[in-house]
Amino acid sequence: MSNCQDEVKRINKRLVQECIDRYSERIKVLDNHPDFVCDNFVRDKPIDPIIMYKLRCDDGNLYLEGKDGRKYVFLVEFDPYNLAYGIYFGCRCTLNADEKIATQVRVCNKEWRNIHREVIGALNHTFVDLDFFKRDIPTDNVSDMTYWPFWFRLGEEESVEDVAAVATKVIRNVYQWFLRPENYDRIMEKPAKAKKKSGRKKNTEVRTRYTLKVYDGVLKQFDEKTTSRQRVYKDDAARYFTTFLKILEEENIIAPYPLYEKCWVINDWENIEFAYLIQSFFEVSEIKVVLPDRIPWSLFTPIILSSQHEKIDEIRKGRDGDTTRADGKIEDILDELMRRMKAEK
Repeated sequence: MSNCQDEVKRINKRLVQECIDRYSERIKVLDNHPDFVCDNFVRDKPIDPIIMYKLRCDDGNLYLEGKDGRKYVFLVEFDPYNLAYGIYFGCRCTLNADEKIATQVRVCNKEWRNIHREVIGALNHTFVDLDFFKRDIPTDNVSDMTYWPFWFRLGEEESVEDVAAVATKVIRNVYQWFLRPENYDRIMEKPAKAKKKSGRKKNTEVRTRYTLKVYDGVLKQFDEKTTSRQRVYKDDAARYFTTFLKILEEENIIAPYPLYEKCWVINDWENIEFAYLIQSFFEVSEIKVVLPDRIPWSLFTPIILSSQHEKIDEIRKGRDGDTTRADGKIEDILDELMRRMKAEK
């Protein structure tokens, strides 16, 4: 009996170590990520053996500072003492030592309830095949004067780089917007309702929108699937496209949308007007992209949101209507595009 128990202990020890090694290897892909830093310090003390990858914020710090001085850290983490959690990610709040802990926890939870809809909406817009509604997990304790108002467990079939890292950036972007003084008090006045749950498709290949990877893929399609009908820059269709986007941004027709990694939002143009602009872009430039649609809307839908901050998948279906307001502007934009491309040749 004793020999059997010893063997069980040896087997369990080996299985635990194999599990630790597997998760450690997976999360360490972030060693090469430009936006994450491996840093397991909490309040200037190392918390071993937890592996933490913290996301840099715009000012270079590894946290955002809130209204009352609390600090919000956005990270991907693995705790060998809690193997059942696997790799997880989200927001961890560093509490103030000179204030009541219970009060601060209540504020953290209220903040999360009030921006739950924005965070989940942004995540669901970014990840085509994933549904984050009710996927967030509450925390049952305060540890080292820190508190996670929520966290997400990374699925075994999901990529650390393509899911955990991108999602953490989206969460950081929403908090960054939320914590601005002009937004915080207004949003905290009353809670927002979360969106209804839709089905979640499991897929080992994660399709995303509004990310740098998707944007690079769009440019690659311009370069690889453009025929020689284009009269300007036959071999540089991608630069033609980026110049077009730059002009639209300068003319305030689209604007960068900071909640996402790489995304623009249409300002005050109607869908019909923007659809006519895109159609005119391909007609005037004589760019011919070898894709199923004559006008390749699929090159715009993964990087641009409508003026209502919704996906523009249906924009190509609504091309009937009045475009008089935009006609002259579209002509000026395309003339400027042709001028710049010829000047840069």
